[in-house]
Amino acid sequence: MTEFYGTYNITFTKVSDSGCDYPIAPSGQLKLSGNPDGSGFMADVLDRGSVREYRGGTMNIDGTFTGKGSGLAIGFTGGTAGAKPEHEFVGTIDGTVTGNAVTAFERMTLTVGCAVNPQSVVLELKGTK
Repeated sequence: MTEFYGTYNITFTKVSDSGCDYPIAPSGQLKLSGNPDGSGFMADVLDRGSVREYRGGTMNIDGTFTGKGSGLAIGFTGGTAGAKPEHEFVGTIDGTVTGNAVTAFERMTLTVGCAVNPQSVVLELKGTK
């Protein structure tokens, strides 16, 4: 399953946002890695210089993958006027690699950093190696 691993240049699309107005970058990177048998799967989402880490998942023989994550998610639009506190999140990532292309969904619950917490955000990530 190592053929599915690598770094993908991705675009972000906000699928839903329950009220946080979570800012997204137009593009970033998704790094997929793990053991040759698909265990120990790791997905790192690079978004505006910050990394959201997903661990404890699997990469399957058909290119589908899942992982769980928590930590800090960057939460500012740039400059001091647009600065917001960083968000804390818990969430999951799931997706499919087909050839050199990936499509994935990040489902995050933002527990800190929104006007009212918690809030839910779903992002679609699409890209190629």
